[in-house]
Amino acid sequence: MAGTTQALKQRIDHWQQSNASASVGYGVVKKYGEDKGSQLSALITYYGFFSLFPALLAAFTILGFVLQGNAEFRERIAETISERLPLPGIDATSLKGSGFALLAGLLLALWSGLGATQVLQDAIQKVFRAENSAPSSFLVRRLLGLRLLAVVGFGVVASAASTALVASLPLGGKIGGLIAGVGINALVTAALIKLSVPKLVSWVDLRWAALFGGLGWTLLGSIGAWYTERLVSNSDKTYGVFAVVIGLLSWIYLQAQVLVYAAEIGAVTHQRLYPRSLLKDTPTAIDTELSASERSATTGPTK
Repeated sequence: MAGTTQALKQRIDHWQQSNASASVGYGVVKKYGEDKGSQLSALITYYGFFSLFPALLAAFTILGFVLQGNAEFRERIAETISERLPLPGIDATSLKGSGFALLAGLLLALWSGLGATQVLQDAIQKVFRAENSAPSSFLVRRLLGLRLLAVVGFGVVASAASTALVASLPLGGKIGGLIAGVGINALVTAALIKLSVPKLVSWVDLRWAALFGGLGWTLLGSIGAWYTERLVSNSDKTYGVFAVVIGLLSWIYLQAQVLVYAAEIGAVTHQRLYPRSLLKDTPTAIDTELSASERSATTGPTK
């Protein structure tokens, strides 16, 4: 029986190593585990959670100024945001223009957002095994963080605006808006990875990572309304504020996982980190290379 099971494992392993799509997929999943991708996602979630609220304060205030006098479009934007974020109480009245709120929101968003972008940079550089290529200058890293913040801000605003614009269109227009949303999210995914490891990959190298990120984030945005309704709408009656916090953390964690997996896809496809073996006793050349790299990173250079 043991021999039959082992033979089956060997056949499956041979198939996945000889099939390009399967070997890339398994390579991504295995490297995600080796890089402790869940921990990277959790760290991004932690910093992202605390940077979200000042960013929303600034965004709502800016939208309040821009959409002043356009009640219908403001209602659409508010509805889109409420679908994408599991937070109760977001409506058109939330979008108000206030100079003090704008200044406070921008300052707090910069302070907390730069911490989140620093963690994001570290995570992507770890995935690409490029920790040593990170800029050592404090100023350079902060400037890069500002660029990453600008990319995230563009993605949020552009995605929300495109969704709101096509909300009242017929089916064909909505499909076009959905495709546009995938394109925007794909562009944001590629930009976040490219800016974090600018010398290692080209835009073309990130095409599959961008496609995965675009589809993943768009899918999460599409189920946002259902998620909000199930987890948050009755929070005051059952779980109180804890349901809101847990729901929001879970939501950010899913978004972070999509980005980390997209980075893994970019690293595996660009650096050709496949095929990988399913069996410990028959490692591939890539398995041996990554194991040696991991040991070297853990023990440091020999003297």
